[in-house]
Amino acid sequence: MEVTDKGRNSVTRLDEHGLTEKQSDFARWVGNGLTLAEAYRRSYDASAMAKSTIYSEASRMMDHPAIAARVNALLKERQEKTHALDAKRIRQHVFDRLMVESVDDDNPPAVRVRSLELLGKIDVVSMFKEQKGGEREAEDDVHELEVKLKAALARLIDVTPKE
Repeated sequence: MEVTDKGRNSVTRLDEHGLTEKQSDFARWVGNGLTLAEAYRRSYDASAMAKSTIYSEASRMMDHPAIAARVNALLKERQEKTHALDAKRIRQHVFDRLMVESVDDDNPPAVRVRSLELLGKIDVVSMFKEQKGGEREAEDDVHELEVKLKAALARLIDVTPKE
């Protein structure tokens, strides 16, 4: 999208978030964890500006709704990726430790067997996957079938079944 600044006779291109290139850079830097002032310095020519001016301009940038929305979206993405990485690291650590415990001859046999059992329950292995609700589901299926049969019989003989 392009916006024309009539006072300056210039055309500014906006990205898909409604931000100029410099505003987008500022949002990206803040989303990457930089301070507002440092993000402003990296996005704009602030070499001749006083520190107080940089701080106030950077703060003013964050008051812009489109910039704030973009920063929040970037921070959320970053947080989701961090949590996903943390979970992956934890899973790998647990797997590694279980492998070590399962083959350590200094461990009692019960510890080694339990480690192997837990390794077998890991989603990728799925050796000891527990079946949940199987008996209850069968009861529900039988009841549902009984209701359907009664309804079919009622249609056939034109009699309302007794419940």
